[in-house]
Amino acid sequence: MTPEDPNESRELEDELSVHSPKQQNVRAWNAFISITCLATGIIALYEMFFNSTVPGIIFTRYSLDLVFILSIISRFYIGYETHGVVITDPRKVRKKYLRTWFLLDVLSVLPLETITIAFPQLRFMRYAYANRCLRLFRLFGILSMFSKEPDTNKINLTVFKVFSIMALCIQASACLWFHQVCEAVYAGHERYCPKTENWLQLLPEFSINTTEVTDMEFYATSLYWSTITLCSIGYGDIHATNLEEATIASFVMVLGLLSFGISMSNLSSVISNMVAQRGRFYHRVEAILHYMRQMGLTEEIQEWVHQHYHNLWFHQRGRDIAGLMDDLPFVLLSDVESCCYKTVIESAKLFRKTEDGFKRALVLKLKTCTYSPGQVLVNTGEIRQNMYYIKQGLVQVLGNNPETEIAKLEPGSLFGEVHLLYEIPRNVTMCALTECEIVILERKNLLLLFADYPDAAVEIARAAKKRLKNFRNPLQEACAYGVASVPQNAVFETDQIINLKTKDQRIFGASLEYDLYQPCDLNSFWKGTFHPECVFIKVWRFFFFWCITVSVFLELWVFFFTSNVESKGLFSEDSVVFYLNCLIYIAAAFDILVNLRTGLLTKSGQVSDLAAIFQVYRKSWNLYYDVLAALPLDLIVSAYGGAEHWTISGLVRLNRLIWIRRIYQYFCQKESDIHKNLFEERTTKCLFLLIFTVHVCAGLLYLPACHEERCQEESWAWNTGLKSTQSYFEHYMTAVFWTITTMTSVGYGDIIPGSLIEQCMAAVVGIIALLVFNYIISQLSATLSGKNAKRVAFQNLFSEMRHFMKQHDLKNFLQNRVMNYMTLMWSKYQGEAFPGGPFIMHNLPVELKQNVLMAERGEVLSQIPYFAEAGQSFIRDLALTSVMYFFPKGEIIQYSKTITRELFCIRRGACEILNDDLSEVVGHYQKGMHFGEAGFLFGKQATLTVRAVTCCEIIVIDFDKIRVVLEKYPMLKSKAFFPSSAFYVKWEFLRTLLAVANSIITSFLVTFLHFSLELWIVCYILGFCCWVDIYLRMHVAFYEDNDLKVDTLETARHYLKTGFLVDFITCFPWELVGWIMISPISENGFYANSEALHLYAYLRIPHIFQLYRIPLAFSFLQADIATEKHIHTVLQLLLYSALFVHFATCIVFASACPAADLYGNVSDYFIPSIKHNCTILSWVTHLDKSFDVDFATVTFQELYLISLYFTTTTLCAVGFGDIHPSLISMRTGMSFIMIAAMLFTGWLSGTVTAMLANADAMRAAYTEKTESMKLFLKSHKISGALYDSVVRFYVLRWKLTKGFDQDKLTEYFPSSLVGDISTVLYADFIARVFGLNKQKTQESESFFSSTPFAKAGKLRGQFFETMITKEGLEELESDGCFIRLLARRISQSLFRANDLIYKKNDYGSEMYFIYKGEVEVLSNDNTAVLFQLKAGQYFGEMSLLLGEPRPATVRAATNCELYVLSKKSLDEALKYYPRIYNQMQSAAEEMKYQLHKGDLQINTSKKPGSAEETFIRTGSVKLFREHMAGEEHRAQLRTRSLCTRLCTSISSALIQFFLKIFNNMRRVHNRTIDPENNFRVIYQYISCLLITIFFWAITFMPAVFDVDYYLFMLTMVVEFLQIIEIFLKFRICYFDDSGAYISEYRLTSRNYMTRKVGFVFDMVFSFPYGLIIFRQMKEDPSTFLPMIIYVRIAHLPRIISLLLFMWKEEQSLTNNLLLVRMIKYFVHTFLFVHCTAVLFISFVESHGIMSWVAKTEVYDFTEMYRYATYWILQIYTTTGYGDISASNLGEMIACVAIMILCKVQVIYKMGLLVATQTNKMTLQEAFEEKLQTIQEHMIHEKIPSTLQNRVTQFYSYQWNRTKGTCAEVLFKGVPRCLKMDIVSRICMQHLKMHHLFSHLREPVMRELSTRILFRCFPVGEFIYRKGDIATEMYLILIGKVNLCLDTRGKNVFQRLSAGAAFGDHFLREHKHRDTAIAANYVDIAILSKVALEDVALLCPSVARLLEKASEMP
Repeated sequence: MTPEDPNESRELEDELSVHSPKQQNVRAWNAFISITCLATGIIALYEMFFNSTVPGIIFTRYSLDLVFILSIISRFYIGYETHGVVITDPRKVRKKYLRTWFLLDVLSVLPLETITIAFPQLRFMRYAYANRCLRLFRLFGILSMFSKEPDTNKINLTVFKVFSIMALCIQASACLWFHQVCEAVYAGHERYCPKTENWLQLLPEFSINTTEVTDMEFYATSLYWSTITLCSIGYGDIHATNLEEATIASFVMVLGLLSFGISMSNLSSVISNMVAQRGRFYHRVEAILHYMRQMGLTEEIQEWVHQHYHNLWFHQRGRDIAGLMDDLPFVLLSDVESCCYKTVIESAKLFRKTEDGFKRALVLKLKTCTYSPGQVLVNTGEIRQNMYYIKQGLVQVLGNNPETEIAKLEPGSLFGEVHLLYEIPRNVTMCALTECEIVILERKNLLLLFADYPDAAVEIARAAKKRLKNFRNPLQEACAYGVASVPQNAVFETDQIINLKTKDQRIFGASLEYDLYQPCDLNSFWKGTFHPECVFIKVWRFFFFWCITVSVFLELWVFFFTSNVESKGLFSEDSVVFYLNCLIYIAAAFDILVNLRTGLLTKSGQVSDLAAIFQVYRKSWNLYYDVLAALPLDLIVSAYGGAEHWTISGLVRLNRLIWIRRIYQYFCQKESDIHKNLFEERTTKCLFLLIFTVHVCAGLLYLPACHEERCQEESWAWNTGLKSTQSYFEHYMTAVFWTITTMTSVGYGDIIPGSLIEQCMAAVVGIIALLVFNYIISQLSATLSGKNAKRVAFQNLFSEMRHFMKQHDLKNFLQNRVMNYMTLMWSKYQGEAFPGGPFIMHNLPVELKQNVLMAERGEVLSQIPYFAEAGQSFIRDLALTSVMYFFPKGEIIQYSKTITRELFCIRRGACEILNDDLSEVVGHYQKGMHFGEAGFLFGKQATLTVRAVTCCEIIVIDFDKIRVVLEKYPMLKSKAFFPSSAFYVKWEFLRTLLAVANSIITSFLVTFLHFSLELWIVCYILGFCCWVDIYLRMHVAFYEDNDLKVDTLETARHYLKTGFLVDFITCFPWELVGWIMISPISENGFYANSEALHLYAYLRIPHIFQLYRIPLAFSFLQADIATEKHIHTVLQLLLYSALFVHFATCIVFASACPAADLYGNVSDYFIPSIKHNCTILSWVTHLDKSFDVDFATVTFQELYLISLYFTTTTLCAVGFGDIHPSLISMRTGMSFIMIAAMLFTGWLSGTVTAMLANADAMRAAYTEKTESMKLFLKSHKISGALYDSVVRFYVLRWKLTKGFDQDKLTEYFPSSLVGDISTVLYADFIARVFGLNKQKTQESESFFSSTPFAKAGKLRGQFFETMITKEGLEELESDGCFIRLLARRISQSLFRANDLIYKKNDYGSEMYFIYKGEVEVLSNDNTAVLFQLKAGQYFGEMSLLLGEPRPATVRAATNCELYVLSKKSLDEALKYYPRIYNQMQSAAEEMKYQLHKGDLQINTSKKPGSAEETFIRTGSVKLFREHMAGEEHRAQLRTRSLCTRLCTSISSALIQFFLKIFNNMRRVHNRTIDPENNFRVIYQYISCLLITIFFWAITFMPAVFDVDYYLFMLTMVVEFLQIIEIFLKFRICYFDDSGAYISEYRLTSRNYMTRKVGFVFDMVFSFPYGLIIFRQMKEDPSTFLPMIIYVRIAHLPRIISLLLFMWKEEQSLTNNLLLVRMIKYFVHTFLFVHCTAVLFISFVESHGIMSWVAKTEVYDFTEMYRYATYWILQIYTTTGYGDISASNLGEMIACVAIMILCKVQVIYKMGLLVATQTNKMTLQEAFEEKLQTIQEHMIHEKIPSTLQNRVTQFYSYQWNRTKGTCAEVLFKGVPRCLKMDIVSRICMQHLKMHHLFSHLREPVMRELSTRILFRCFPVGEFIYRKGDIATEMYLILIGKVNLCLDTRGKNVFQRLSAGAAFGDHFLREHKHRDTAIAANYVDIAILSKVALEDVALLCPSVARLLEKASEMP
């Protein structure tokens, strides 16, 4: 089809008429529509419930309707996305819209309100505006669409989403609340508010005359109530007054908990993911510093490394761009890199005349490295064939004398071109003078391009030879390195000219001449600058931070609290504040000067030029902000004077608030400093934010009350009792107290708003508090999550390894070795690296990395005799490629008679040499010695077995690579206690418990029981234990510089320097000081003076600080990576919470009843029982009125309980208000307690969220991978059985391996340990395959395995035994290392039941050994099973040895675990046995020849003429026998009479008929239900709902002493349905422990009968016990219903099945985890609220009207239940109106327990939801972080905006298509045959249509499918360019491609659609002859030339295809 085709033209025009939803203009339009939809929803609610006759609102309504009509029209011209594929086909777009959202959109714009004109009498038409609320679906649809785009600003999107949810919830709640009391105003109808008992009666201004109240006053008051309720503040000034209002209030509280909670959790997850990057980087740097300290590296090396990572974070936010864009298409990547390295290519003369295609390929070989100051690039005399280009920074050139500097090379310099092709030693040394970015081109990368670009190779060689003529002269300056072409980039020393020859002097002179013309830099005092990291700058910034902080707080206080007339002249010129302001002015002016004199840190070093500093200061706008903030605007106002001078002055001085920006920048700078503790810095920032928010909000609340007069009448200040005569401090603290009660949602209700404006301000403060608190939790959660992420990941690996070893029955001895080794790895690397993997500092510059490794390993490597003569360059390279391993004490390092190409060098520790049976020590190795030479040099067997005596650090040098593991523990002495000894560990835990007991007893002494001699005695006993502990700690060994110090003197000296002072302060009996003041002996005896005892108790307060040992104890518990469990963290949180509540309780009581007056009247105590006097008007003095407390008889327990109740209501933010502080001092104290509680709750929430997020991280990552695979399959229209097979395989893999690749579990371990594990696992397999005698080969391994393998082998015997001679077998049997060598190369594979392992005629080179499960070998037509193979047998050996196609199809009969041995692995092992290898090769060739010869004879012989020959030829002997038996039976029938045959036929027909009926009945009876079936899901969720209702009903009716007939009948129906459910459960399929899917009825029914919560449980707790007492209905009908209600309480345990079902649903991988957890949360909350409501009704039963119900004036138990539910929801949501509260001690105890349980449940459940959302977004956040890094890199490199947009568009489409995960990663771990089926389904049909592949057989096509790659391209993106190297062919799967004749893609000559192939000329042409561009969004399958060549080795037909295609013209 050509472009001139009219159909094609119309198609192009149609496509152009439809816009992609990813275009910026479309996205902007959708964003605008989302705002209008939100506005429409809010307006519609207002019109329905308040007033629909406002003209302005009517105009706005129809304007929004018009906008939405335009949106409907636009959707016909905007494409859509399905499964990641963007559809822009006009017909599909319009059809899709008409079938989905069109009807709903049209309905939402219909003006239904016009019907009221014709039918004004229809009252329900006032809700005619409700249809416009349907647009909210459009709003959240747009938000959902935006959330899927990786280039969307997630924080802005989430903020708008949260704002939308909050606004809609507040609006809807306000409307419902107002609708309870008044009807709305609409056309022809006025507002009607009935004069009944409602919440309006609580407001005098509303209750007197509602007609004079405006709509906005009603609306604002309703908004105030809804906001206060949704934010869980609940002052109680407006509350429910009847049951209907209580119901609405309960609904709103639940709505607030769910909507606000979920939306806040969404915002929290976004913030957590945004700031988590800093936490991860901080942990990585900490791990690196920990590693360097353990390795004993020098301070200089550590400083270099630390500085590098500091610069990496400062300049690149810790991101490394290297390799980040490798997934871009070649054309796009080359375009980006060409822009990045354009100057490099232009500067290099060697490449100037090469073709563009070569340059585009060359830029992909360049790499950028960072060098720290002082790092050497090249040394004199060194041969390093690299080319260098200085991108940023300065490089100095040094001569023979390292102190002599020849020149400085500036950015733009290039050197080393000629060295790329010639081995010429460097004649100078070059090192980085500043932080440098150097572009490097290595010789090997350049040579790789010469094969594809031979013309360029010739041109480069010619240019290099020409340059070499000049290079042969003895140059001594930098001109030899290419600097001469740009002399302005080199600054030479003038005294070097005397050493140059005439020719070189000319070049030098040119450079010098340029330098002389540069302006001279006067090094004067006035041009001096400060280094940005010098001490002065740090101190000044700290000082100025506090200056501006004080100024900001002061100015806000002045504006808010002194802006009234009475405050005139408050601060005169002689006041302290005046001078403080002057000081701040001076500091601000000096700060501007300091900023102008502070240098700038760039990648090129420090910039000290004043002009440059000024320009940066100006362009960043910091100069303008600082000047504007420092302007003394109040001086201008003071010139005018007047009465309002101070008020106006306070207003204009608000310019200082600009300094808030500087404060924020200061915190960001401190947080970004990797030298600082991240948790401490973020905690400090959050604390400042909290205090600042409290300060501002206090001003916002105070200003409306005192803006004219100091305390206006009827304001909250006036009502609280504040007077104008009181001090400013009292006013301020009262406002702060109210602010804190509002922000913490305590809301006592003692202070409430007094006007409409105050109500609005209180609502605003509540919302601000919600956002701030959420931000604080997010910050803490992200920090803790990042800190523990690596730990949890390592623990998951630890757990999986333990599970793996137990699953394979490894002995405890070997398991302990593995566990000890992994524990050691954690202590060394903190989960950031592992031996054999990337070096922990892998992203260091090469030179710096070499310096680190040389400092670590160079000395040991230099002492090896083989390398003693080598130079330092060789040692540096050797160190760079070596690996270090750590071996714990007792670990085997090397076994004798094993083959390893490794040389072991002991860096630290000692080793011993053992004999072969490990029973005797025959020698020792010490530090610096080495072993393993035979294997390393000659590949021979090791002669020695070596074991670690101490913990050793062994440098391992492999023949090809190095593996290193570090550790060092010296030989220990025995003079002191070891810190890890069992005695000391037990003592420490005992001491911690004693510290807790001591602190609690001390707090009781201080607060309540100072007179108790028993407690004093216990304190002294605990004090004695404390001194014993001090003595013991003087004898505890400690580590110093990685050495364990055990000398007693050293341990005592160390303890005195570190912990003695703290222990002395917390253990010393400070009451001895009190003895000096007051004698402990009085006239009544020793310790008989209660006042003195109270003083002594206060002096013992330092003993409370013994609690510092608790964090140390938990740190010790959590230090062991192998034993730490979540229970430790839970125990820590519970203990901290209990201590916090207890001490807060003591503080609350002590503040009201302080220490006794020593010299006052003590004859009469206010509380005689505890000998206390309390402050007048304190909260304790009001207890007699609140709770009828008799102070003369009240006990300590009652007082503690009441204090605990008050404290809990405050800490849990419930704040009923029945107890509240009245004094300013107590309000101040309670304010601090509330802030502490807020921070503590934030820490708890953050810790719980981080713990849950880390625990779920692996599951979330695997789930995301599963979802990506589902998206891939759906996008390629793969469904049905194949789709189910893939999904179920992923589920099976998760169930068995938790997503771990079991072949990589051992990559952490050294070769000896890997060999032990592999030998135990695979020795039986190898021995049986090769026919070896296991008694000879496994003598040394027999102690590893706990259970022997069952007898195994092929049906016809060992196959390999026939191919190896007897002598060869004897050699392998006598050799101890063959099995060990081969075992390390065997892998594992999983197969699901009924999945094919391979098909007949498939190509393969692996054989399989069955470890678990069974496999079936199928007949030729795959319809019959020929035979089964069980565990212990193997198959596939013919393909392994002969490379032949598979002879039959093999299928997994059950879930199988197979061991896999590949041809490559076998060859690698046999290369150490060349004679046996040759024997096997010869035997294989002979066998292959015989097989082909036999096939030829069969093909030339005649066809078999009988059925017997047919069946026998196909190998189906069993089928032949069945066939012959049937023939014999039919022959016998033919010999009988006709009658006999007729009777026999009839009887047979009848038998068959009845058998058919019976079989059908049995089939129906045995039918089972798939657990993934929709019917099962729906019915079980309905069953859960019914169980919940049933549980509620049978507990509700006894509680309220009422039997509702309809409710009773409902329970009867539920009982009946439960019986039916029991029958259904017999038929539900399940997965067994091995992951096998069990669908047979016999097994499903047996499983249901035998499991714990199964048939017996259901029958016992679902049995209709009502039948037992059914007789009672006839005898006494009045008691029947009550009796049956109580009898059916036995059904309550059925709720266990509900909880168990929810737990199983949560564990399922295929379920929506967030939805399941939300349902679970709702169910748990419902059950909890219901049970606690029933509990509170029981208090009414026991206490009557003296209980909480007295305030409700309700006497019906059903109504009591509703009020109890209302009260519980107040507690649960922390609303706490205060209209209902506890009335006695029992209710107080219950309230305390319920408040704590509610808080724990909310923290856990909300943490679970936040963790789920965070983990769900982790993959997307990581992808967006990658995209952000690439975008910042492109901006830094000044890439053109069009190219930046191309990159962004590509990654955006890649995310939508594949979630950023390529198909190769998705297919990793998927069985090969399953992968073949998937790819064949996608590509086979298209490939068959191509002429190259049309004649190939299916097995060949299946083999080709394993090599196909999948790529996606957005519209307009280049697939390849004309002139690029052609190595691939392309197959269009989705979309269209344009082929163009030019490189820019303008001249289109062909347009290809889905199914077409292009680029197939790569077989005969070296370069592309056209350009391919994606015409729209395209998916392409790629088949490379290398893939075809690989398949050609297996299949001759493909080889002939390649040969034929290459010969085509």
